[in-house]
Amino acid sequence: MSPFTPGPTVTGSSNNSSTAAIAIGAPVGQDKQVRVTSPAGALGFIAFGDAAMAAASATNGTPILPGTSRIFTLGAAITHFRFFAASTTVIYVTSGAGE
Repeated sequence: MSPFTPGPTVTGSSNNSSTAAIAIGAPVGQDKQVRVTSPAGALGFIAFGDAAMAAASATNGTPILPGTSRIFTLGAAITHFRFFAASTTVIYVTSGAGE
């Protein structure tokens, strides 16, 4: 097990609507890991997919609690994410490798 080595970070925010599909700053065509950090705000939901993913995918995505950080392993075809929260909430998605 190795510590998380961060790469580029992108920001997503929501205010009672789903964000547009936001590109993950990670190499395309290979498996990757991302750390999703929600420093404050409301409960949010994140979904991963490609550039054409539907807006509704975020409303039933994986919950992200305020003040938490989670690491996800994503397949090679995953290039984008969408985020939804009922009130103004910002998240940070950092690509990288490790735990």
